[in-house]
Amino acid sequence: AVYRTQFQVAKTRHMSLVAELHNALSRNEFRVHYLPIVSLATRTVTGFEALARWHHPERGIISPDLFIPIAEETGQIVRLGRWVLLEACRQMVDWQGRFHLDPPLMLAVNLSAVQFAGFDLDEQVHSILDDTGWEPEQLTLELAERALFEHRDAVTETVRRLRSMGVKLAIDNFGTAPSSLTQLSQVPYDRLKIDRSLVAKMKQDEAGRELVAAIIGLAHQLSMEVVAEGVETPGQAAQLSQLWCEYAEGYLFGKPMEADAAGALIASFPRWWA
Repeated sequence: AVYRTQFQVAKTRHMSLVAELHNALSRNEFRVHYLPIVSLATRTVTGFEALARWHHPERGIISPDLFIPIAEETGQIVRLGRWVLLEACRQMVDWQGRFHLDPPLMLAVNLSAVQFAGFDLDEQVHSILDDTGWEPEQLTLELAERALFEHRDAVTETVRRLRSMGVKLAIDNFGTAPSSLTQLSQVPYDRLKIDRSLVAKMKQDEAGRELVAAIIGLAHQLSMEVVAEGVETPGQAAQLSQLWCEYAEGYLFGKPMEADAAGALIASFPRWWA
Protein backbone atom coordinates (compact mmCIF):
# COMPACT_ATOMS: atom_id res chain seq x y z
CA ALA A 1 0.00 0.00 0.00
CA VAL A 2 2.85 2.35 0.84
CA TYR A 3 4.51 1.58 -2.50
CA ARG A 4 1.22 2.20 -4.35
CA THR A 5 0.77 5.54 -2.57
CA GLN A 6 4.34 6.60 -3.44
CA PHE A 7 3.76 5.57 -7.04
CA GLN A 8 0.51 7.55 -7.19
CA VAL A 9 2.19 10.63 -5.71
CA ALA A 10 5.04 10.37 -8.23
CA LYS A 11 2.59 9.88 -11.11
CA THR A 12 0.49 12.88 -10.01
CA ARG A 13 3.61 15.03 -9.74
CA HIS A 14 4.73 13.90 -13.19
CA MET A 15 1.33 14.73 -14.75
CA SER A 16 1.37 18.10 -13.01
CA LEU A 17 4.81 18.90 -14.44
CA VAL A 18 3.66 17.85 -17.92
CA ALA A 19 0.78 20.32 -17.72
CA GLU A 20 2.86 23.13 -16.20
CA LEU A 21 5.76 22.71 -18.62
CA HIS A 22 3.39 23.45 -21.50
CA ASN A 23 2.84 27.00 -20.20
CA ALA A 24 6.20 27.62 -18.53
CA LEU A 25 7.87 29.16 -21.58
CA SER A 26 5.06 31.63 -22.28
CA ARG A 27 5.10 32.58 -18.58
CA ASN A 28 8.84 33.36 -18.76
CA GLU A 29 9.67 30.75 -16.12
CA PHE A 30 12.78 29.55 -17.96
CA ARG A 31 16.21 31.12 -17.68
CA VAL A 32 19.44 30.37 -19.50
CA HIS A 33 22.32 29.67 -17.12
CA TYR A 34 25.91 29.76 -18.37
CA LEU A 35 28.63 27.23 -17.49
CA PRO A 36 32.18 28.55 -18.09
CA ILE A 37 34.40 26.68 -20.56
CA VAL A 38 38.07 27.27 -19.77
CA SER A 39 41.20 26.85 -21.89
CA LEU A 40 43.66 24.62 -20.03
CA ALA A 41 46.54 26.28 -21.90
CA THR A 42 45.74 29.91 -20.98
CA ARG A 43 43.57 29.18 -17.88
CA THR A 44 41.00 31.73 -19.05
CA VAL A 45 37.33 31.60 -20.07
CA THR A 46 36.98 30.86 -23.78
CA GLY A 47 33.22 30.27 -23.88
CA PHE A 48 30.06 29.16 -22.12
CA GLU A 49 27.70 26.23 -22.32
CA ALA A 50 24.08 27.45 -22.28
CA LEU A 51 21.77 25.42 -20.03
CA ALA A 52 18.01 25.68 -19.53
CA ARG A 53 16.85 26.18 -15.93
CA TRP A 54 13.19 26.16 -14.89
CA HIS A 55 12.50 28.76 -12.19
CA HIS A 56 9.11 27.51 -11.01
CA PRO A 57 7.11 30.16 -9.07
CA GLU A 58 6.13 27.66 -6.33
CA ARG A 59 8.62 24.76 -6.52
CA GLY A 60 11.76 26.83 -7.01
CA ILE A 61 14.39 25.66 -9.50
CA ILE A 62 13.33 22.34 -11.04
CA SER A 63 16.18 20.02 -12.00
CA PRO A 64 16.78 19.45 -15.74
CA ASP A 65 16.90 15.73 -14.86
CA LEU A 66 13.16 16.06 -14.18
CA PHE A 67 11.94 18.40 -16.90
CA ILE A 68 14.15 17.49 -19.90
CA PRO A 69 12.77 13.90 -20.18
CA ILE A 70 9.22 15.30 -19.95
CA ALA A 71 10.01 17.91 -22.60
CA GLU A 72 11.33 15.14 -24.87
CA GLU A 73 8.30 12.89 -24.27
CA THR A 74 5.82 15.67 -25.04
CA GLY A 75 7.70 17.27 -27.94
CA GLN A 76 8.15 20.52 -25.96
CA ILE A 77 11.91 20.07 -26.24
CA VAL A 78 11.91 21.49 -29.78
CA ARG A 79 10.27 24.75 -28.67
CA LEU A 80 12.40 24.94 -25.53
CA GLY A 81 15.61 24.19 -27.42
CA ARG A 82 14.87 26.88 -30.00
CA TRP A 83 14.25 29.42 -27.22
CA VAL A 84 17.52 28.53 -25.41
CA LEU A 85 19.54 28.87 -28.62
CA LEU A 86 17.93 32.22 -29.51
CA GLU A 87 18.32 33.63 -26.00
CA ALA A 88 21.94 32.46 -25.71
CA CYS A 89 22.94 33.84 -29.14
CA ARG A 90 21.42 37.21 -28.23
CA GLN A 91 23.37 37.22 -24.97
CA MET A 92 26.65 36.34 -26.69
CA VAL A 93 26.18 39.17 -29.20
CA ASP A 94 25.55 41.55 -26.28
CA TRP A 95 28.73 40.43 -24.48
CA GLN A 96 30.79 40.69 -27.66
CA GLY A 97 29.53 44.25 -28.16
CA ARG A 98 30.38 45.19 -24.57
CA PHE A 99 33.74 43.47 -24.13
CA HIS A 100 35.14 43.38 -27.72
CA LEU A 101 36.70 39.97 -27.13
CA ASP A 102 39.32 38.73 -29.60
CA PRO A 103 38.81 35.93 -30.35
CA PRO A 104 35.09 36.00 -29.53
CA LEU A 105 33.72 33.57 -26.95
CA MET A 106 32.46 30.18 -28.09
CA LEU A 107 28.83 29.31 -27.34
CA ALA A 108 27.97 25.64 -26.72
CA VAL A 109 24.35 24.47 -26.65
CA ASN A 110 23.27 20.93 -25.80
CA LEU A 111 20.54 19.52 -28.03
CA SER A 112 18.50 16.34 -27.64
CA ALA A 113 18.27 13.52 -30.16
CA VAL A 114 14.68 14.63 -30.86
CA GLN A 115 15.97 17.98 -32.10
CA PHE A 116 18.85 16.49 -34.10
CA ALA A 117 16.54 13.96 -35.74
CA GLY A 118 14.13 16.74 -36.79
CA PHE A 119 14.18 17.54 -40.47
CA ASP A 120 14.52 21.32 -40.12
CA LEU A 121 17.10 21.83 -37.35
CA ASP A 122 19.60 23.38 -39.76
CA GLU A 123 16.95 25.86 -40.96
CA GLN A 124 16.10 26.81 -37.36
CA VAL A 125 19.76 27.36 -36.53
CA HIS A 126 20.35 29.38 -39.71
CA SER A 127 17.34 31.57 -38.93
CA ILE A 128 18.47 32.24 -35.33
CA LEU A 129 22.03 33.08 -36.41
CA ASP A 130 20.63 35.43 -39.06
CA ASP A 131 18.29 37.13 -36.60
CA THR A 132 20.91 37.62 -33.88
CA GLY A 133 24.08 38.16 -35.90
CA TRP A 134 26.05 35.51 -33.99
CA GLU A 135 28.65 33.81 -36.21
CA PRO A 136 28.15 30.09 -37.01
CA GLU A 137 31.87 29.45 -36.39
CA GLN A 138 31.38 30.55 -32.76
CA LEU A 139 28.54 28.08 -32.13
CA THR A 140 29.01 24.47 -31.02
CA LEU A 141 25.98 22.18 -30.86
CA GLU A 142 26.36 19.19 -28.54
CA LEU A 143 24.72 15.78 -28.76
CA ALA A 144 25.07 13.03 -26.15
CA GLU A 145 27.12 10.04 -27.29
CA ARG A 146 24.25 7.60 -26.62
CA ALA A 147 21.80 9.63 -28.74
CA LEU A 148 24.33 9.90 -31.55
CA PHE A 149 24.52 6.14 -32.01
CA GLU A 150 20.85 5.37 -31.33
CA HIS A 151 19.72 7.77 -34.09
CA ARG A 152 22.80 7.60 -36.29
CA ASP A 153 21.30 7.93 -39.79
CA ALA A 154 19.04 10.91 -39.05
CA VAL A 155 21.72 12.62 -36.97
CA THR A 156 24.53 12.13 -39.51
CA GLU A 157 22.65 13.95 -42.27
CA THR A 158 21.73 16.84 -39.95
CA VAL A 159 25.35 17.09 -38.76
CA ARG A 160 26.60 17.36 -42.34
CA ARG A 161 24.15 20.16 -43.13
CA LEU A 162 25.05 22.09 -39.97
CA ARG A 163 28.79 21.75 -40.60
CA SER A 164 28.36 23.04 -44.15
CA MET A 165 26.99 26.23 -42.54
CA GLY A 166 30.14 26.54 -40.41
CA VAL A 167 28.55 25.41 -37.13
CA LYS A 168 30.74 23.17 -34.95
CA LEU A 169 29.50 19.87 -33.48
CA ALA A 170 30.47 18.09 -30.26
CA ILE A 171 29.91 14.61 -28.83
CA ASP A 172 28.73 15.08 -25.24
CA ASN A 173 29.15 12.72 -22.24
CA PHE A 174 31.67 10.54 -24.09
CA GLY A 175 32.41 7.29 -22.27
CA THR A 176 28.85 6.58 -21.12
CA ALA A 177 27.68 4.51 -24.11
CA PRO A 178 29.09 1.45 -25.90
CA SER A 179 30.05 3.25 -29.11
CA SER A 180 32.33 1.80 -31.76
CA LEU A 181 35.43 3.58 -33.01
CA THR A 182 34.29 2.98 -36.58
CA GLN A 183 31.06 4.89 -35.97
CA LEU A 184 32.98 7.68 -34.28
CA SER A 185 35.22 8.17 -37.31
CA GLN A 186 32.28 8.15 -39.76
CA VAL A 187 30.59 11.27 -38.38
CA PRO A 188 32.58 14.50 -38.71
CA TYR A 189 32.64 16.10 -35.24
CA ASP A 190 34.78 18.98 -33.99
CA ARG A 191 34.85 18.37 -30.25
CA LEU A 192 34.60 15.45 -27.87
CA LYS A 193 33.50 15.98 -24.25
CA ILE A 194 34.79 13.42 -21.75
CA ASP A 195 32.11 12.48 -19.24
CA ARG A 196 32.60 13.62 -15.64
CA SER A 197 32.55 10.01 -14.40
CA LEU A 198 35.78 9.28 -16.30
CA VAL A 199 37.39 12.52 -15.13
CA ALA A 200 36.57 11.56 -11.52
CA LYS A 201 38.28 8.17 -11.98
CA MET A 202 41.57 9.86 -12.88
CA LYS A 203 42.34 10.61 -9.24
CA GLN A 204 41.37 7.10 -8.11
CA ASP A 205 43.92 5.03 -10.02
CA GLU A 206 46.41 4.92 -12.88
CA ALA A 207 43.99 2.92 -15.05
CA GLY A 208 41.52 5.82 -14.93
CA ARG A 209 44.22 8.24 -16.05
CA GLU A 210 45.32 5.94 -18.87
CA LEU A 211 41.74 5.60 -20.12
CA VAL A 212 41.33 9.38 -20.29
CA ALA A 213 44.73 9.66 -22.02
CA ALA A 214 43.63 7.09 -24.61
CA ILE A 215 40.36 8.95 -25.30
CA ILE A 216 42.22 12.25 -25.74
CA GLY A 217 44.68 10.55 -28.11
CA LEU A 218 41.84 9.04 -30.14
CA ALA A 219 40.03 12.37 -30.39
CA HIS A 220 43.17 14.12 -31.61
CA GLN A 221 43.75 11.41 -34.24
CA LEU A 222 40.23 12.19 -35.49
CA SER A 223 41.04 15.94 -35.51
CA MET A 224 38.75 16.69 -32.57
CA GLU A 225 39.45 19.05 -29.69
CA VAL A 226 38.71 17.71 -26.21
CA VAL A 227 36.66 19.19 -23.36
CA ALA A 228 36.77 17.53 -19.91
CA GLU A 229 33.57 17.71 -17.87
CA GLY A 230 33.30 17.88 -14.08
CA VAL A 231 36.76 19.27 -13.27
CA GLU A 232 36.75 20.14 -9.57
CA THR A 233 40.39 20.45 -8.45
CA PRO A 234 43.57 22.19 -9.68
CA GLY A 235 45.21 18.74 -9.67
CA GLN A 236 42.68 17.38 -12.18
CA ALA A 237 43.14 20.47 -14.37
CA ALA A 238 46.92 20.07 -14.30
CA GLN A 239 46.70 16.34 -15.15
CA LEU A 240 44.38 17.02 -18.09
CA SER A 241 46.65 19.79 -19.33
CA GLN A 242 49.62 17.38 -19.26
CA LEU A 243 47.55 14.99 -21.40
CA TRP A 244 46.98 17.79 -23.97
CA CYS A 245 43.28 18.18 -23.22
CA GLU A 246 42.34 21.61 -24.59
CA TYR A 247 39.33 22.70 -22.50
CA ALA A 248 37.53 21.99 -19.23
CA GLU A 249 34.26 22.67 -17.43
CA GLY A 250 33.46 22.12 -13.77
CA TYR A 251 33.06 23.58 -10.30
CA LEU A 252 36.75 24.57 -10.21
CA PHE A 253 35.81 27.32 -12.68
CA GLY A 254 32.21 27.97 -11.63
CA LYS A 255 28.75 26.46 -11.47
CA PRO A 256 26.12 27.32 -14.10
CA MET A 257 25.28 30.99 -13.48
CA GLU A 258 22.76 33.55 -14.66
CA ALA A 259 23.73 36.04 -17.37
CA ASP A 260 24.63 38.90 -14.98
CA ALA A 261 27.09 36.72 -13.06
CA ALA A 262 28.58 35.36 -16.29
CA GLY A 263 29.01 38.91 -17.60
CA ALA A 264 30.80 39.89 -14.37
CA LEU A 265 33.07 36.85 -14.77
CA ILE A 266 34.02 37.93 -18.31
CA ALA A 267 34.70 41.48 -17.10
CA SER A 268 36.98 40.27 -14.28
CA PHE A 269 39.02 38.10 -16.70
CA PRO A 270 40.09 35.53 -14.07
CA ARG A 271 42.89 32.99 -14.38
CA TRP A 272 42.60 29.71 -12.49
CA TRP A 273 45.19 27.79 -10.44
CA ALA A 274 48.92 28.48 -10.34
